[in-house]
Amino acid sequence: MSKLPLKEKSGYGIGAFGTEMISTTVSSYLMVFMTGVLGIPAAAAGTMFLVAKIWDAINDPIMGTIADRTRTRWGSYRPYVLFGCIPQSIFFVLCFTIPGFLTTPVSKLVWAYVIYICYGMANTVINVPTGALNNVMTTDGNERASLATFKNVGASAAGLISGVIAMPIIMYFGKGEVNAQGYLGFAIVCAAVSIVSYLFMFATSKERMKPFEKKTSIRDGFRSFKGSKPGFALMIGFIVCGIAIPFRGMWTAYYCLYYLKLPMLISSLSFVVNLVPLVISPLLLGVMKRFGKKNALLGCFIAQAFSGVLFLLAGANVPLLMIASAISGLGKAAMTVTFAAVPDVCDYNEYKNHIRTPGFAYTAVMFCFKLGTGLVSYFCGMLLMMVGFVEGQETQSAATCYGIYWMNGVIPIVFSVIAILAVIFLYNLNNKRTAEIEAELKIRRAEAEKNQ
Repeated sequence: MSKLPLKEKSGYGIGAFGTEMISTTVSSYLMVFMTGVLGIPAAAAGTMFLVAKIWDAINDPIMGTIADRTRTRWGSYRPYVLFGCIPQSIFFVLCFTIPGFLTTPVSKLVWAYVIYICYGMANTVINVPTGALNNVMTTDGNERASLATFKNVGASAAGLISGVIAMPIIMYFGKGEVNAQGYLGFAIVCAAVSIVSYLFMFATSKERMKPFEKKTSIRDGFRSFKGSKPGFALMIGFIVCGIAIPFRGMWTAYYCLYYLKLPMLISSLSFVVNLVPLVISPLLLGVMKRFGKKNALLGCFIAQAFSGVLFLLAGANVPLLMIASAISGLGKAAMTVTFAAVPDVCDYNEYKNHIRTPGFAYTAVMFCFKLGTGLVSYFCGMLLMMVGFVEGQETQSAATCYGIYWMNGVIPIVFSVIAILAVIFLYNLNNKRTAEIEAELKIRRAEAEKNQ
């Protein structure tokens, strides 16, 4: 298959830009907003995030199967990009809204549960099909890796821009303060940018791979992963990415606000964390071609673990914190490789089990990513409670600040080591093997078309 047009790859990356504008805001600021502004206890907020992600365990596979079974003139997955962007943005904005009727702790917690779960469902409706597009826009492994690179460049650019402009915009709308009005204003800006980005992605993308006549079921999706070691390795990798990446944004806010007492440093550290993957992602395409996705994954996770060590060494040393953030950015680039590896796993599953379910495959790994984001929010809530964090209190105790310092380094180290072991022992695909699988599947698909 010929190379994809640059406009199409760019459109895919711009769509990822819109996704990341919202997801970065949620991962970096929603926990802080709910505990520091809305006034929900940290443990209750963490539990809420975890419950919402458990609910995703139910609706994610359903959405993946629905997308796989969808047949329209726009394709199987693109329609959800068009019709899902506005509902997602509405619920996203509501996450940072405090209605006047929230007068009791119970009402605030109920509101947070309902709105955040609705946001998660709307997010699933659009992002599962969006991710599966990579698998049907082309069958060429290098082009899929290129799409994943554009996706991560777009996401990194959004994270970079969001990290730089977030606090200034929040303080602008908050009239010089970090308050509810400021968070709401920033959320509206992000939502508008996201909608435009998704619409551009819809207009420029094209589904080239025709779906099989036989529609698959949820059961087929689970069966396609039977005995899939690389699939399980990616699941673990996505869980770790779901923990390490949001943790960096979320915990950086707490670290700067309470340990360093330098709120404006949040933007600087976020800038560095997101600048590195923006620069390094295009280079990763060459690394994956030459050394394979397995080695690229190992390098990224090792960098993430090393960043945790540097954060512990840095303490209040701002220049060393900048270096640690840059190394953490190398770890964040793992998302480029993991997304590039999803189509390879989907092909491996089809080769091994004779079942093709790209929507479900993306759902499976994205559920793991969401599980990671839910777990990290839950962990953050529990960790904050353990170190004595008092919600709504501007100044925390010395013991609480010291606990925030330790968790800033320990959490990335622990989970990155888990991912490294999973990749070493489970991910059994290399460039030669994926090429052999791709050639075999071409023969099978050609025979299947003749028999239809």
